[in-house]
Amino acid sequence: MLEEEEKKKQKEEKERKREEQRQKKEEKKEEQKKRKEENQKEREKKRKEKEIKKQRKAIPSTKIARRKSKLLISAQNVTASISSRSSHSDASEFCQECHLKANNDEEFWIGCDSCSNWYHYTCLGLAGIPASNYWCCPECEICD
Repeated sequence: MLEEEEKKKQKEEKERKREEQRQKKEEKKEEQKKRKEENQKEREKKRKEKEIKKQRKAIPSTKIARRKSKLLISAQNVTASISSRSSHSDASEFCQECHLKANNDEEFWIGCDSCSNWYHYTCLGLAGIPASNYWCCPECEICD
């Protein structure tokens, strides 16, 4: 009788240990899955940043070139909604396309005249200011 109880306890102990091991394996798999997702997000973020850097090369990089570019904009008397990062409020400092903040005060932004969202020129693939005085973002163009 005592032997049977002892065997039963041993069997229960083995089952408990197996269950603990199974739970540890599941936790480890979940951890690996989370790490994999985080790594994937980080790679995607870096890819986007790299893409943005490539697009920025189209915008004048020296102060003189930027000033000349700004003078040309003024000379064309274009009144498209454009400003630098420093003139945005905290709520609109994020580009609606890449969801990143501007890296410097000379980065060009454009605001949608329909929904008032702001975008980096480079995120939209814009090399210069749109010709018309009214500009809509890609989402609003679909809706209009």
